[in-house]
Amino acid sequence: MTKFDQVSVVTNTILHRGLIGRLLPAKIVKISFNVALMLMFACLSQKLLAREFTDTVPRNVQFSNVSTEDGLTGEFVHDVVQDGRGFMWFATQAGLNRFDGHDIHVYENVADETTTLSHNFVRSLHVDQAGTLWVGNDRGVNKYDVDTDSFEREPFAGLSLLNTRVRKVTQDAAGLFWIGTLGEGLIQFNPVDDSVVHYRHDPDTTGSLPNDHVIDIIEDRRGELWIGTDGGGLA
Repeated sequence: MTKFDQVSVVTNTILHRGLIGRLLPAKIVKISFNVALMLMFACLSQKLLAREFTDTVPRNVQFSNVSTEDGLTGEFVHDVVQDGRGFMWFATQAGLNRFDGHDIHVYENVADETTTLSHNFVRSLHVDQAGTLWVGNDRGVNKYDVDTDSFEREPFAGLSLLNTRVRKVTQDAAGLFWIGTLGEGLIQFNPVDDSVVHYRHDPDTTGSLPNDHVIDIIEDRRGELWIGTDGGGLA
């Protein structure tokens, strides 16, 4: 018999036989009854929570590994995304990898071919609202063209990033692109009017970016951006 069942039996026995009324004053009877109810609910809640936790904890979890033996071009995977077609994309320091569940297709920089990656050190991947894949690497941001299976090296009109190491590229709910760089701060690009806003760390300005090395960017449910930096904490 569980604790919950034991409390229930004792409580019902006391109430039905009227024992409390004969043994204790009315005020104490009321308090005792409330305490009994609290114990019943506590035991029930504990039992339900334990069952819910047991049901949700995965058992016998096993991990399968995708490594260089399977065709992965690097042991360090910096980012992972899945596109609308179901492909998995892996960012490595030695190229971009596309995985279909069986085979890996590698995209790399080719010196004289401008429709290849601008750099093999891929740090960030993002699939935007339209399903387009964006690739942040050590020479800017590349835009993937599904139809031609190629890349556009300078997709942002009026904004050249070929000499910029990009650590993070993402798009917020309003459609603005945010680009986190290693050493050049945070860049905002508006695709509607091609406007650019550059945010940099300024030790003499209150409220400026805390560090020019931007590691991560995320938008919360309220539409606010959180900026993770290397050495300056969060903004």
